[in-house]
Amino acid sequence: MKKNILFFIIFLVIGIALGIISKYFDNFAGVDGDWFMNIPSYLGDLFTRLGIWILIATIIAAYSKTQISAALNTFIFFIEC
Repeated sequence: MKKNILFFIIFLVIGIALGIISKYFDNFAGVDGDWFMNIPSYLGDLFTRLGIWILIATIIAAYSKTQISAALNTFIFFIEC
């Protein structure tokens, strides 16, 4: 039971972190001519799309031990995104 709670907390923290990073990258403006400064802009475009979130949820569900924990882990992850 403690291991399940630990996983819930981990997925909650990951969801919060990715949500904050996603919102930051949405508002980040790239600088023309500098390819290194355009990387956050590209990541903002990537995290705006639905497919990356489905991929992350699929990975979370695939590595969960049971179907119920997969459902709860993805739900906890998406609560904060």
